[in-house]
Amino acid sequence: MAIDYEFRSGRLTRDPELRFLPNSDTKVVNFCIAQSAKKYDENARQWVTTREQFVDVAVWDDSRNNNMVPWTDWCMSNLAKGDLIAVHGFFQTRRWQTQSGENRSKLEFTAQGVWLSLRSLEQRDTPPGGGSGGPWPDNNDNNNQQQQQQGGSRGGFGAANDEPPF
Repeated sequence: MAIDYEFRSGRLTRDPELRFLPNSDTKVVNFCIAQSAKKYDENARQWVTTREQFVDVAVWDDSRNNNMVPWTDWCMSNLAKGDLIAVHGFFQTRRWQTQSGENRSKLEFTAQGVWLSLRSLEQRDTPPGGGSGGPWPDNNDNNNQQQQQQGGSRGGFGAANDEPPF
């Protein structure tokens, strides 16, 4: 029987949470994404939510599967509540037993890849966690000052009234 792989996208409802399996170094990051469908209501002249869905996502440390991307570390360093993301993976039923002996189960999405939307990056002034690094230059960075002198973030086109370079 084949497993159906799929993509899901939505906004994080909370910051990712890192956990370790008991008596193990295996890491798992858990978060929830909210998905919704909307339509425009002509009478009310506003967008109306027609359907909502919340998907619990688990991202496992896949070093045991020879995955070269440390997704758990990446998620903890780059994701934050409200981010628009996409995940690739499959639904899986997780089963466990409570301390009182009750059997429990939960359907969750096991992600094998995670992508952060560029929209979420554009809305950030600083990287997740408040530090610097990654694709975000420091505010005092010389490159940032040079870019502003050359016309801001217009991709090298210069000021708004300049002609394009082609």
